[in-house]
Amino acid sequence: MMSATATQAACHRPASSATSRRQRGVKVQACLRDGAERLAKGAAAAAAAGLLLTGSTLAASERMTFDELQSKSYLEMKGSGRAGMCPMVGPDGEVGIRGMPTGTYKMDRFCMEPTAFNVKVPGDNEYRKSTLVTRLTYMLSDMTGTVTVGNNGTMALTHGMDDDGFDYAAVTVKAAGSPGQGGEVPFMFSVKNLDIKGPSDNMAGSLVVPSYRGATFMDTIGRGGATGWDWQKGLPAADQDKLREQNDKALEPTPGSAAFAVTKSDPLTGEVQGVFVTRQLSSDDMGGKPEDVCEVEVQGVWYGQLQV
Repeated sequence: MMSATATQAACHRPASSATSRRQRGVKVQACLRDGAERLAKGAAAAAAAGLLLTGSTLAASERMTFDELQSKSYLEMKGSGRAGMCPMVGPDGEVGIRGMPTGTYKMDRFCMEPTAFNVKVPGDNEYRKSTLVTRLTYMLSDMTGTVTVGNNGTMALTHGMDDDGFDYAAVTVKAAGSPGQGGEVPFMFSVKNLDIKGPSDNMAGSLVVPSYRGATFMDTIGRGGATGWDWQKGLPAADQDKLREQNDKALEPTPGSAAFAVTKSDPLTGEVQGVFVTRQLSSDDMGGKPEDVCEVEVQGVWYGQLQV
């Protein structure tokens, strides 16, 4: 078992270009798990202060409940900035989940809306703010899964939340110091195989991040994971290891960590809302550019409806 100091040192050590994607995933998994408890505490603190809403396109007072959103027409929603936002629990809600009966529920309309993207580039010790490059299409919505509410204020999402809905989104941000082209950091924002549990204001656990590229994607030379050329034509004798990374496309998923906190719930409607923080790896171009991999921290708000 690595000590906290040793684990942090390993997290901050830049990865070798010869290190396999799977090996990097194992190392980062240890790093992300080591920070899961700190993430959860940070999420709970941010929930109490309402800090995670500061990066949203609309103020908290301008957010709408689920019923209010459903009552709007297309023209009323068009250009308002609300289409890519999660609903909020109504004014009758209460803090936490104290009034929610214990038991196993189906969570429907589970929504996650990022409000901030922070990036830790290779060789850096801190996550720093980044600038969004892609459009506002990063929200995960209409996901379903199973949730267990305990009698001691605990909550568990241990069966994933990817039974249905949009559970991943391709996002690109620009971060200072990133080794990628133009400082861009592409990554797949995902909560596949979400497995978290703990006190409702301090849940922590893991998730799985699929490859940013699909098996049928081909690079500029026509190489792909399941189609295209296997090797670059006219393979030079020098730089075999580097060329092998570009030729052998890797599509394995990588691990990530997540921390969730419930801020408000309504036992009458079954609605719950809160804040989240996730950490994961950025894209390595199907294993071809391991030196460009950064760690990405996503902060935001979430919403769901519990049904018996």
